[in-house]
Amino acid sequence: MTAKTATVLMPDTKLQRTEDWLSTVSNGAVIMMHGANGRFVALNETGSRIWALLETPLTVKDIGARLAEEFEISPEQAVADMTPLVNLLLDNGAIARAPA
Repeated sequence: MTAKTATVLMPDTKLQRTEDWLSTVSNGAVIMMHGANGRFVALNETGSRIWALLETPLTVKDIGARLAEEFEISPEQAVADMTPLVNLLLDNGAIARAPA
């Protein structure tokens, strides 16, 4: 996966998974495969948790709040830490902005 551009994520930006990527869990990590091009990606613990949370559409603020609680950090730090991965997932079509 490669990042194209940094997207500014507003707290009320709602995100959702797309149907282009298939995923499974192996040894606690999410392994993803793009259905059309066959590219594989493995997510670390935090990335796997974000992917799991996005099983249903959530706002950036809600994802940050849940990560903050689980990883015992501030919501602001959680959003800052997750932004590069979220941008990567957006750029590669694994997730998309959900209708408000």
